[in-house]
Amino acid sequence: MPLTRQDDARGGIGAVVTFEPDAVRQTIERLGVRLPAPMPAGARVGVLVDDVVLILHALPERPAATLIVDANMNRDLTDDAAIDVRTDGADESAVVVRIKRSYPGPPPSEAWLPYRFSYRTGTTAGGKWEPEVFATTNYRMDGAFTVDGRSYVIELSDYNLHGRFDRSNLSRGTVLRFYARDESRTDGTLYQGHELMPVGDDFYEVRDGALDGSWVELVRSTLPRAKAGRPLPDFDFVDTHGRRVRAGDFRGRYLLLDFWPSWCAPCVKQFDTIRKTVAAYAGRPFAVLGINLDSGKALDTARKIIAEKALSWPQVLPDRGYFLPLYQALGRLPEHQGAFPLYVLVGPDGRIGYATNGFHRMQRYLEAAFAAPARPTPLFVALTRSELSMKAGVNGPVDLSSQATRILLEDPRLTLPPSLPDEARLGRLPSGMLVLARPGANPQSVRLRVAGNGDLDLSDEPEQEVPVLASAPATAETARRFTPWLSYAGGGKSFMPLSFFARPPDAHAADLFPAVYYWGFARPASGTFAVGESEYRIDLADSTPDGFYSREDMRAPGFLTLKQKKSAAWVTVHTGAAGIPIGGRLYHVRDVDDDGLLVILEVK
Repeated sequence: MPLTRQDDARGGIGAVVTFEPDAVRQTIERLGVRLPAPMPAGARVGVLVDDVVLILHALPERPAATLIVDANMNRDLTDDAAIDVRTDGADESAVVVRIKRSYPGPPPSEAWLPYRFSYRTGTTAGGKWEPEVFATTNYRMDGAFTVDGRSYVIELSDYNLHGRFDRSNLSRGTVLRFYARDESRTDGTLYQGHELMPVGDDFYEVRDGALDGSWVELVRSTLPRAKAGRPLPDFDFVDTHGRRVRAGDFRGRYLLLDFWPSWCAPCVKQFDTIRKTVAAYAGRPFAVLGINLDSGKALDTARKIIAEKALSWPQVLPDRGYFLPLYQALGRLPEHQGAFPLYVLVGPDGRIGYATNGFHRMQRYLEAAFAAPARPTPLFVALTRSELSMKAGVNGPVDLSSQATRILLEDPRLTLPPSLPDEARLGRLPSGMLVLARPGANPQSVRLRVAGNGDLDLSDEPEQEVPVLASAPATAETARRFTPWLSYAGGGKSFMPLSFFARPPDAHAADLFPAVYYWGFARPASGTFAVGESEYRIDLADSTPDGFYSREDMRAPGFLTLKQKKSAAWVTVHTGAAGIPIGGRLYHVRDVDDDGLLVILEVK
């Protein structure tokens, strides 16, 4: 399909220009770069992504800097114009420089691609003044295609700034986003060029493309789309002992697939736990197969790990890296798509039961599967959270009643700042975060401290004045922002920005302390699975917008929505945490992980 370049399309992670003397010297010698003579005092030579040489003339006492970029790529910086850049590093103050990129063809061609350069200054740990130049692409390639009557948009972004879209860059530097025209662009998923992309009921892959990104060829993959509840795609490997290993060999047993590259420290660390799991289920219909995702020279490291760890379960080294079709099919099933570790459990019937990045979750599934064979195994549905669809919302008031304060004060682990007034109140958010409130400097404010969940020490938390407002603000800008740690039971952590404000107390209320509310961000979670011939999707709502799935969320109306795919469209068939109709049975929510990455459904 043809692609058209779109300028002023900011994207990609960008790159910092290196001014490291040895790296710069080697690049100049390799490329034969000609520099101005003499160089201005204070000027330094830098290199962007191995082949773009530039000169930065900046001094600590100057509010601006001068940038000379070898834009025509003739390896001569004496014929390039100087550009002034501001030193605040703000995105709007970045300058756009068009850099010539040449393509051999046939036929030969060239393009002047726009790059955004921003400049900022700082100091090193030793207090030395240090300038920094950061560059990103200011272009992308856009196209469209139609599959089964549905129109899709595809975008190619040059994340490594090389200006090329060859096979090497497709696996390392080119990122594709595609989405249906009837969806929002924020619903689009990002893929590297070597990944299989789900379109409709099939996978598509990039077969070829123009070096300049002017066209790309997508072909339908022969590999079927994998989904929890569907049969495991067939495979045929040879293990490290020369034995043939096929998917059908494991029928009648639970099969745990462990995908691991040698660089993944958490993967290697988990081998000891897998060894204990193998021992715990000895004599039961259970097997493990390790599938290494290294290629080339990295396979030597993988073989060394297998020997040092004395892995007793079969290991296969297909030498395909991330291009391995089985990984491409299964790698998008867990909560963090394309991430490692990756564990996939297949049932005795050859159908995929559950996929996850956390072995602690997989252990729970194994326990449930072997606990009561006569009962249906609970459905473990892996969920993903979309950061792109986060929505702001207000929750509260926080329970600061005397009863809530008294209950919290009974915990001997609680540490409070000294000399608190009698009017001070304690409360707990649904996520478990603690809030300490006391009267502010005037009636229009309240002083607040917020501690992350699991942290019972409020004495070292910063205190801020929170405004008392007549009504809830339209945005979080008027409220006071806190960023406490949010800890999850599975061991994960994240910063959760919450913006607090207060409302005047009800004049007729017994408690005249202001009511405290917060602005937070709801992170909805969703996951798909199949039962029989039907395909389902579960959406969870974060009603207490705090990035934490609590019992309060589970009790909220609309917490869980079940959709079923009918004629390629998702149709809502149920709302609520009980009486959930799936595959001719009624389920209820047995448990939800507090990070929203797993929901367990059980037959009533």
